[in-house]
Amino acid sequence: MMRVTKLFFVMMLVALATSASGTVTVEETGPQEDANIAVVNRFIEVFETKDLAVFDEILADDYRDNGEATTTQDVKDKLAAYFKAFPEMFVVVKDQFAVGDRVVTRGVWGGTHRSKLMGIKATRKNVNVKFIIIHRVENGKIAEEWDIHDLLGLMEQLH
Repeated sequence: MMRVTKLFFVMMLVALATSASGTVTVEETGPQEDANIAVVNRFIEVFETKDLAVFDEILADDYRDNGEATTTQDVKDKLAAYFKAFPEMFVVVKDQFAVGDRVVTRGVWGGTHRSKLMGIKATRKNVNVKFIIIHRVENGKIAEEWDIHDLLGLMEQLH
C-alpha cells in the first residue's frame, strides 16, 4: 500500500508541476529504475522504428494491457493497424520517471492519417494525441501497462 501511495503522490506532484511549468524530471533514480526506464524506452522506440519483433524480447509472457491478459501477437496486430494508418508516426516524450517497478511516461504521438483506422477512412490530416502510460517492469520485461490516450481528441482531429 505504501508503494501505491508513494506512486500516487509522485504522480500528483508531476501533474501539479507540469500544469505550471510544462515539464518535470525526477532525478533520483537507482540502477533498477534506470534499467526499467531503458526497457520502456525500447517499447516507445517501436513506434518510430516499426520493429514489432522487439515486443517478443520486452513483453512478459503473461503481459496485461489495462488489466486484460493479452498476447504479444495481439499487441503487434493492434499496433500494426496504427502503423498502417500513421506510417510516419512519431512519439515525443515530455516526462518520464520510475518509482520501483513502475515507469510513468507522458507524451504525445502523431502523424498523418493515411489509411483506414477505427472505421475512419484516410483523411490525410495531421494529428497529435496526448498520452500517459504506466508500465510495470518485472525481471527486465514489461509485465503490465495502463494507458490513457486522448482518443476523443484524435477523433476531433480526424473529422
